[in-house]
Amino acid sequence: MRGLLRRLRDDEARGAREIAPLVARLLGLLLAGPGGSAWEARLQRGTAALLKTQPAMAPVLYLANAVWLALEGPGEAAAKRARARAALTDALAPLAASAERAARLAAEILALARTVVTISRSSTVLAALARLAAAHPVRVIVGEGRPALEGRCLAASAAAFGCRVTLVLDAALPGQARRADAVLVGADAILRGAAINKAGTYPLLLAAREAAVPSYVLADRSKLVPSPLAPLLSFPVRDPGRLWRDPPRNVSLARTDFESIPLSLCTAVLTEEGAGAPRTVARRLAALPAARFLRRLARRRSL
Repeated sequence: MRGLLRRLRDDEARGAREIAPLVARLLGLLLAGPGGSAWEARLQRGTAALLKTQPAMAPVLYLANAVWLALEGPGEAAAKRARARAALTDALAPLAASAERAARLAAEILALARTVVTISRSSTVLAALARLAAAHPVRVIVGEGRPALEGRCLAASAAAFGCRVTLVLDAALPGQARRADAVLVGADAILRGAAINKAGTYPLLLAAREAAVPSYVLADRSKLVPSPLAPLLSFPVRDPGRLWRDPPRNVSLARTDFESIPLSLCTAVLTEEGAGAPRTVARRLAALPAARFLRRLARRRSL
């Protein structure tokens, strides 16, 4: 169990939705642990530890919330655990289809786009780009994505789909927005009024707005965070040595891989349910159920 938690914590390569199967596996192991009077306390401790592994990525919270909502119902411990295992399976199973529907919507909205600028590596954005490339020639401009270089991974995948790809320095990416027909970015989490995504998304969307280029944040249902649970998300501490292994004296390193982006900067948020303005998204988040145990954790985090 601890080894899997470390593996999840140290994973800097896979995107938010791609880590969901490992999260589900960890939750399944917690639910399968020894019974007895202390099993729920162990599950609480395990859930809290799990949420700290990738605290900027909403799918971890999405799956944990599904489990704890199922545990709130009546019944004996064995029945609750069985119900929670079923809820975990039901929450994980539709994510691929949800992302595909969101990607299909994005491709429909961007149907006339011939040049698209993006950042980092989102599997849902890649699926949208693949649909666009199947319909007509598409040029994709993406930054390197330092220090983990996710942009290189997206560039290789998009090129394999038939896109013409230009990889640029991260600092040069906002300047490319004026050459685009659209900016399309993914998200690790969608909150009330903001999204969490790769650092560099904020200046890219600012540049798109300045250039009057439409910009879209693309996300599947696992990225939507119930409003009461937003305090459970935070930016993880990463190894600063990937910026500079041996900095000279009096030089400190601040590695920030994620940032919060106001949704007011984008034209719309795209999910499998359609395109929504920030106000529409906020109403949807407010209506999402939030488990009591996670609400308590969130209240303690916000103190």
